[in-house]
Amino acid sequence: MNFQTQAGMPVGNTDDFVTYLPSNNRFQGEHCCESTLLLNQILWEEWEYDGVVISDWGAVHDTGKAALSGLDVETSVTFDFEM
Repeated sequence: MNFQTQAGMPVGNTDDFVTYLPSNNRFQGEHCCESTLLLNQILWEEWEYDGVVISDWGAVHDTGKAALSGLDVETSVTFDFEM
């Protein structure tokens, strides 16, 4: 299994994507929606992604960390977005 498949990242040209929903699992011990490696370093910087990154419902466990990692929109199952 390759890196992109393990991390739940798209395979192919990201120019075709307007929105991106990170995987709801963990990659290398971090939730994918909160991963600086996956979002900031790979998706935004290396792939030069120019779309919106939205979490799956309940996939974010730390709003502050997700925001700093490059997540644009958090969809939550609660009304208390704690940092």
